[in-house]
Amino acid sequence: MGHPINWSVDVAVCLFTWCTFLGGDVALRRDKLMCVDVLVRNLPPKDKMGHPAYQFGNNIGISRSTGHLWSKDVIYNKVQNFPGYTVV
Repeated sequence: MGHPINWSVDVAVCLFTWCTFLGGDVALRRDKLMCVDVLVRNLPPKDKMGHPAYQFGNNIGISRSTGHLWSKDVIYNKVQNFPGYTVV
């Protein structure tokens, strides 16, 4: 009592992350991953397996979102100017 454990939050975050990835691994192995199938449910049976155009559009959307977030992060870090962290 009276002696705080400074690293307790770090351990809690580490264990939470570990449990999250462990649960994702178990779900992947059992083919029980969460999915949103509102659009896929309404497709014709031949297209439900994933038309290449749908997959390409999905990849483009994810790439654009990731690039947009990354660019905002770079700009923020240039403005914030964290000590010991430089953006080239």
